Amino acid sequence: MSNRHVTNTAHPHSDSPASPGNPVPAPDGRTYDLIVVGAGIAGLATALTAVTAVTGTTPRILVLDAHPAGGRARTNEQHGYLHNVGPHALYRSGALATLLGRHGVEVSGGEPPSGAAVMVRDGQGHPMRLSPAAMLRTSLLTPGERLRLLALFATVQRAKPAQLVGRSVDDWLAPYPRRVRQFADMLIRVSSYTDAPDVFDAGAAVDQLQLAIGPGVQYLDGGWQSIVTGCLDVLAAAGVEVRTDEETLTVRTGDGSAPVSVTTATRTHTAHAVVIAGGGPETAERLTGATVRGLDRITAPVTATTLDLALSTARPALAFALDAPLYLSAHAPAARLAPTGGGLVSLMRYHAPGADAGDPAVRRAELRAFADHVGIGERDVVHERYLHRMVVTHGAPTAAGGGLAGRPGADALGLPGVYLAGDWVGPEGLLADAAAASGVAAAQAALQRRASIAG
Repeated sequence: MSNRHVTNTAHPHSDSPASPGNPVPAPDGRTYDLIVVGAGIAGLATALTAVTAVTGTTPRILVLDAHPAGGRARTNEQHGYLHNVGPHALYRSGALATLLGRHGVEVSGGEPPSGAAVMVRDGQGHPMRLSPAAMLRTSLLTPGERLRLLALFATVQRAKPAQLVGRSVDDWLAPYPRRVRQFADMLIRVSSYTDAPDVFDAGAAVDQLQLAIGPGVQYLDGGWQSIVTGCLDVLAAAGVEVRTDEETLTVRTGDGSAPVSVTTATRTHTAHAVVIAGGGPETAERLTGATVRGLDRITAPVTATTLDLALSTARPALAFALDAPLYLSAHAPAARLAPTGGGLVSLMRYHAPGADAGDPAVRRAELRAFADHVGIGERDVVHERYLHRMVVTHGAPTAAGGGLAGRPGADALGLPGVYLAGDWVGPEGLLADAAAASGVAAAQAALQRRASIAG
């Protein structure tokens, strides 16, 4: 992982020292066309869109982050194994993949294990192939339930998600037998990383299931750091400034078309528009002092507990719990994330929005025990990487809130020249796809403001 594209935030040539209470102005005194606060997927998507959306001139763009670029898309190397921040998969036809293709950011990788899987119910593992024929023979369901499950899958494939908006997953699945609903709930958890069937919008759930069933997902060679590095390459070639280790303290607006000021620990910058693309709604409210409208239409932050097992020998393992929010998948060798001959298995326990993650020792033991179902023992493990409480999304769309379209929009702060992007913003996609789509929308809104001021 290289920071070769990142501008160091130390400024030895400044006329006077700066502090949070005494920032110095930017050295050239110019106003940026756009400042992006946050260099995760949402921030990178914002900057990529902005740099190519203006014709006839090159916009002046600054990206700020208190941490290394990438956010939750960063990848950590440990003894030759590459660990994402929890299990990550790129939806091949999602908004993020579309954005990468549009800007020439190339990624490679492979598909998750297919075919044989282990379904776990009541603590017992049941080998099962992932095919309609296998579902017609599984002992996990009665003959009548098997037919209902196949009918449900057919319904999902031809459903129009917009017609399900406003209904919770529980309400949508209520007519089906309990054990059939378990299969559906499991697939929704795996595709959305959200375990909230009582409030999660069925339209959003089905939209995500169709992405998963259709073109499917891809595990990435080199981890999601490959996305980050590719985006930074494009931004560097376009002359975009990316400053990490520079924490934003405040974002303040003027009246009408007045520039927006962004104060960091070292200086104050001004811009025609600012996109806050890091953290969740609490970050936007803290930086601006304003209130984000529409938060009652999304859930509290969704979190998960994750465990990566670096294996001495590759295992194409796949396991799902039907009556518990647990999942396991071999990310290597499907993607190049392990040394030759080695493997990398990721496990996850999904939490209900706002739920406490529980005792770390209990959670870790639970995930290790789940790995037993695919035959992974202590002697197979080279090392572990455990994340007790990983933020999956800063808010999931609810049925009562109107689904995806009900999430806060880019202008939800109601401040002139200040826009939002993130996995909880806008009417399109979930997870990283929501971050990418909202980044595109925020950039377009910001540049419209720039054009109106210039005009």
